[in-house]
Amino acid sequence: RNTMNYAIALDGSENADQAYKTTLRMMREDDKLFLLTACEDLPMGFFSSIDDVNANYEEKHVDILLDFGARCREKGITYTPILGKGNHAGNVICNIVQKYNIDFLILGRRGLNQFARLVVGSTSRYCVEHAKCNVIIIKGLFIPEDHDRLSDVIKAEEKERKRRVATEKQVEMHDSKKQVKEEEEKERERRIAGEKELNDKKKFLKIFNLK
Repeated sequence: RNTMNYAIALDGSENADQAYKTTLRMMREDDKLFLLTACEDLPMGFFSSIDDVNANYEEKHVDILLDFGARCREKGITYTPILGKGNHAGNVICNIVQKYNIDFLILGRRGLNQFARLVVGSTSRYCVEHAKCNVIIIKGLFIPEDHDRLSDVIKAEEKERKRRVATEKQVEMHDSKKQVKEEEEKERERRIAGEKELNDKKKFLKIFNLK
């Protein structure tokens, strides 16, 4: 039997976790494992501070890869982590499949309701139709709705709104330009520290940017 390349598409859901466990049961000792996530670009204009939200969204995907990578190392499994970036998760995944000559793609079906599936589409269906490899879909638990990309977007928007309201209240309490400048400097340092932390995490990943 020839060596097989297995890729798991991870999104932090329960079904993705089941996809990971299923893949390990399928693999033989000489097979190769690829862990991948597809970080979609959020639409411009959806947020007042799209850069912050995109950075937080990307960090979530990086953390998913690091978490599953740690689980692989505990089991002594060699793996390749790939952070995919682009406008469409399914398209990103299919391009990674082609680039790394994947034989089996395993992904969990997201628990979208009918409306959400219509709005954000079905990544699993797209991969079944377009991926140039065998595709295995893990349905997992049948739940009415999972924490999908749309709900993550809404939560991130609300978090950003609360942060800005709190910041505006603090600014109103400042009685001098000096205090305002100090707050701006703290915010700048926070952003720089956040960017450095994210870049440090990404050092151990392969980046696949589909633009």
